[in-house]
Amino acid sequence: MTVRLTDADALERLAALEGDQWLQEQHRRPSSPYGFFAMKTAWEARAASEMAHDDSVSFTDFMDSPNRVLYGEGGWARFHVADDGVITLLAGTTRPAKVSRAQELGFDVRPGS
Repeated sequence: MTVRLTDADALERLAALEGDQWLQEQHRRPSSPYGFFAMKTAWEARAASEMAHDDSVSFTDFMDSPNRVLYGEGGWARFHVADDGVITLLAGTTRPAKVSRAQELGFDVRPGS
């Protein structure tokens, strides 16, 4: 199973992995360029635009600070968000136990940092 930015439970799954404090921070700072809501807002803006079907246009083109990295609690764990919305944990940015938990929650995991 893959977790996508557009999944109704994507934020809930991230919070299950990163914790309540991380979730509270997402709500406190919704425009953080490394946060869930900024990426989700950019994704929705692209989907609503005239360029929604242009593969050369990324959701990051709709962000003030374009990036594809979603930070976990304290900025340690890092998640890559692809143009198809898949959220992938970068295994080199966190503990092995969190990698296992991420896989249980359905996240794709790849090596790297």
